[in-house]
Amino acid sequence: MTELLTEQSPRLKARIAGLFYLLAFVTGASAQALVGRLVVKGDA
Repeated sequence: MTELLTEQSPRLKARIAGLFYLLAFVTGASAQALVGRLVVKGDA
């Protein structure tokens, strides 16, 4: 199993990292939109 991870190409690792980066962006944007609806303006 460890041999398989060390033999992967850098391109595959970069694509996986990019996928996680995109996932973090999407979840962060949706969380920001959700929080914007939950906060009531002018209410302490």
